[in-house]
Amino acid sequence: GILRQKFGLQKAELIETRKHGLPAGLAVDISGNSQALEAARRELVEGVLQYYATQVEWSAAELPAEPDAEPPTLASRKAQPSGRVWKAPRTEPAEEPP
Repeated sequence: GILRQKFGLQKAELIETRKHGLPAGLAVDISGNSQALEAARRELVEGVLQYYATQVEWSAAELPAEPDAEPPTLASRKAQPSGRVWKAPRTEPAEEPP
């Protein structure tokens, strides 16, 4: 593919990695001369780091501007009695895809 042509590699494949016999993720398996390998490695590492940096910036932009309210502490409840009781938000289990 693209990496093989761009850097003159002998091989460039996306392979599944395993740990303890179970799928652990994906890796790019490349082979070629040392200069081509170093150039491709640099491009892959910098590309991955740039991708994740972009994703982190995007994720941070999606966060609410104000943090969620903290539950009242025992001391603050004693200092200001009220008829309200703080309840932790309910968390629903994720639904299984159909």
